[in-house]
Amino acid sequence: MPYSESQIQAAMRAAAQAGDREAVHDLSQRLAEAYQSSSPKATEGMGGFDKFRAGVGQGMTNIARQAGNIVGLKSDESLQDAAGLDRALLDTGAGKAGSIVGEMAATAPLGGLAAGGARALGMGAIRAGLAEGAAQGALTAGPGSRLGGAASGAALGALLPGGGAALRRVARPLKGSGSARQLIREGVNLTPGEISPRSTLNQMEQAMQSSPFFGSGIKNLRDNSMSDFQRAVSNAAAPPGGVQLSGVTDVNDMASLVGKGYGKAYDDAIGGYNNLQPRIVRTAGGDIPLHSYPNAPGALQQSASQAYPGRIVTQDMRRNLSRPLQDQLTGIDKLRTTGKELQGVRSNIRAMARDTDVGGERAILNSAQKKITDSLESQMQPADFKKLQDVDSAYGGFKILQDVTKRGGDQPGGWTPAQLSQAVRSATDLGEYAAGGGRMRDLSKAGRKVFEQRSMPTGERQVTLGVLGKLGLPATSGVYYQAAKRIPAKAWAGMTDPQQRLNAMLNVLRRRHKGDLQAAQSLGTAAMIQANQE
Repeated sequence: MPYSESQIQAAMRAAAQAGDREAVHDLSQRLAEAYQSSSPKATEGMGGFDKFRAGVGQGMTNIARQAGNIVGLKSDESLQDAAGLDRALLDTGAGKAGSIVGEMAATAPLGGLAAGGARALGMGAIRAGLAEGAAQGALTAGPGSRLGGAASGAALGALLPGGGAALRRVARPLKGSGSARQLIREGVNLTPGEISPRSTLNQMEQAMQSSPFFGSGIKNLRDNSMSDFQRAVSNAAAPPGGVQLSGVTDVNDMASLVGKGYGKAYDDAIGGYNNLQPRIVRTAGGDIPLHSYPNAPGALQQSASQAYPGRIVTQDMRRNLSRPLQDQLTGIDKLRTTGKELQGVRSNIRAMARDTDVGGERAILNSAQKKITDSLESQMQPADFKKLQDVDSAYGGFKILQDVTKRGGDQPGGWTPAQLSQAVRSATDLGEYAAGGGRMRDLSKAGRKVFEQRSMPTGERQVTLGVLGKLGLPATSGVYYQAAKRIPAKAWAGMTDPQQRLNAMLNVLRRRHKGDLQAAQSLGTAAMIQANQE
């Protein structure tokens, strides 16, 4: 009983996996004979060249379908429907050979298609190209087999690193910078050019903003990614539990919502404490009042008069801050107070500490606000005080957000990554900053590397526009705009779960199979033999 082409292909993969090259060669001859005997009715009346040409179109379309399936834009069902329509054409040798060439062309690197076509004029290059295309055909058979039999069979092993490179371009279309990948993880939907900010692609993307048809669309995509970045920074500055910033594009609105979020977070932690004493309650040694009495300085006055002995804190500083600290308790009853009132005092003292540039004054003020914290801790439930600590820990990020929002003023588009960098530097201790630290500094550095790549000089921009013009700038920018708009940044950077699994699989298989192209070459040669005979 004669075997079908799919059965012979499966046997070839098994033979190659077992290392039986003689069997692979024999099976390739049988495959050519099987192609010869097939004559689907759907292709009757078509010559060999017509089938080959139709196959090229099918191959290029198939790559787009499969890539769309990997990134979630095409369903498995739609792939199965398309495969049914293509079956008659692909059951002919000429159609199959054309499909291989089409897939090879569709997965060629950007800019390398013409060079690849020139190399195909030599027979050795044709065989190598068909070998690569054969593996692509095996590897793009459909979602059911993409990571299964076809991936682990001989065709994939034989192709690597040749045809595997084509699959790697599906697994990760753009290499992307580390900073870009960091921002994508933070929810920033970058454009392809921004994912590779130092690349020619980014220069082309900038140039295409001048297109009279789709240029404004491409510019809007880049503006949206900046808005995403500003939103990511605002989220990083938000209190525990976050705030709802989805759809918010104005940076002032973002800062306002984050501020309201902190008000609610502090209220959740201390709002229920309405019967506190304005003192540090101790189990031994007596309580320490916050207020001062005629013969007994309170905790805040102690911060000014006793804390931090040495040259950093002078007597003048102690005298100058003693009265302002006592004034913070004006209006606070000496017997009963609330958590909100103590939080208000603490917040005021912290603002005083941030506003001074004198290290000794800041030391005194930080000691004073710590006394208020000690009073709260001594009277709150541990779980509630832990909530308060968590909000306190995040609050510094909000002050940076307030600072950068002020720096941005009313400029169109809001504040910039450079202004964020300035706000981070202003909020960070000199020693910590010199050591590379600083709250949200990683975000500010990533933002500058991705968004602040210098635009092309005018002359270079005109050259790029000239090249794009020859390619048909409106058409080129239109195709680019649709791809950049529809495909998310995670997919461009190869960061979706299916792409990461595919890349991991390719890494494993590359270690297992090194350099043996015979099985793929035999499969491609068999297809070419039948294409010539038809």
